[in-house]
Amino acid sequence: MKTHTFFFENHRWTGGAFGTGKRCPLKVTRKIVDSIHDGSLAKCEFKKSPVFNLSIPTALEGVPSELLEPSQAWADKAAYQKTNEKLAGMFSAAFERYSKECAPEGKLLHSSSSSSLTPSEADRFSVYSRRCWT
Repeated sequence: MKTHTFFFENHRWTGGAFGTGKRCPLKVTRKIVDSIHDGSLAKCEFKKSPVFNLSIPTALEGVPSELLEPSQAWADKAAYQKTNEKLAGMFSAAFERYSKECAPEGKLLHSSSSSSLTPSEADRFSVYSRRCWT
């Protein structure tokens, strides 16, 4: 199986759920996309996000840190955590639904009945998503 690098650029609401937060500024979105194209994003240092196990750049010139790390932008940290876990549960349920279309090694390794993922489940979720979608 080939290994691919891909970037997921978040250009939606930041700082809270719809109605609480605000849209990420277009100039920031453009800066992130430009850094993907010019290769500078790939040279950044990254840290792993909890729950989804995504690699998040720790710094990127011209991009405020709270827009790189979503949890920093939310004033209500408990609401962020609850929303993050709910989203993980929704992804888990969707992957469970479509897992028959994935390679056998990409089958979901935990029950979709849980609305949040433990660190161990997050690791398995990450492995599943990479194997299913690459």
